[in-house]
Amino acid sequence: MRLLAISDIHNLVPAVQELRAREANDFDAVLVAGDFGSFEAKPIFGILSTFNCPVLYIRGNWDYQYDVTTNFGPNCFHIHNEPFAIGDWHVIGFDFHGVDRAEVATKIQEVGPTKSILVSHFRLSRTSQDFAGVPLFLYGHIHRYEDKTYKGSRFVNVSALGEIVTVQPE
Repeated sequence: MRLLAISDIHNLVPAVQELRAREANDFDAVLVAGDFGSFEAKPIFGILSTFNCPVLYIRGNWDYQYDVTTNFGPNCFHIHNEPFAIGDWHVIGFDFHGVDRAEVATKIQEVGPTKSILVSHFRLSRTSQDFAGVPLFLYGHIHRYEDKTYKGSRFVNVSALGEIVTVQPE
């Protein structure tokens, strides 16, 4: 599985245009870990949709204008507490707005934590307690690149558009 994961776009359409010009159509999904922005979201999702794969997103603190019913296009999916299957894996989101850890933890248990990827806007605490067995957490909000392993889970901050890293769950 090949994923393109980004966050903290902050309405910067030119940055997404540059990213799109650099990358080919060889992803199984595009993941947006929040902060796409409340003023340029539709053009941003329009560009991301040209990857011809599902665009999975959660909302961050910059995305206050949009609610869970906002439709950014036929292949764009708000994944807050809604697992999205990609092969044997499930990607599930943890929204900045209306957060309920228990509901998300229950959904992860239903689909199987060892084949789940959790996307949030901020790095979650108590993950080994609430989300035991999840091998990969993708997040943003902190505007710097991080890639750490802790208690058997990998945590990757995807808010730095200039950093390209291969991330594969174990």
